[in-house]
Amino acid sequence: MLFEIDTEAGDATLSVQNSLYSKQAIEGAAHALSDRADVYVDDESEPEETIITLELKNGPKDEASIKEVAGDFLNEMLNQTIGKQQLADNAKLTQYIVTKALMAARRDPADPLQPPAAGDDQLTDEQKAEAATLLEKAEKDFEAMQKEMS
Repeated sequence: MLFEIDTEAGDATLSVQNSLYSKQAIEGAAHALSDRADVYVDDESEPEETIITLELKNGPKDEASIKEVAGDFLNEMLNQTIGKQQLADNAKLTQYIVTKALMAARRDPADPLQPPAAGDDQLTDEQKAEAATLLEKAEKDFEAMQKEMS
């Protein structure tokens, strides 16, 4: 792993493994630190790693300040990576919650005082049955997920 500090230029150059950090994690970290440093990314020179240069924008450009920004950048890349993984892990739960919210927002077609929901009269019996099956599957997936978490 490359980690060099140039106090004259006020920058740090480091490398990160592409297998550990995605391009989106690097971009997210660069955006998060955009008020403190300009971030230059070279992802073409090495196939297995990305070279990143952090150039401090303002304030002192001594070794301690450069190390602090570089450390914050590495931490933010980790935060971005973990956040992405948490989104993926919670995708089923999110889908379940949205499905339940949409189903709760539907009107009761059995109530004669309520008009049918928009588009409800356009569904075939087959489509209605498929929607019910999908909702049932989402509920079972959610229950299984709850058991795994317990």
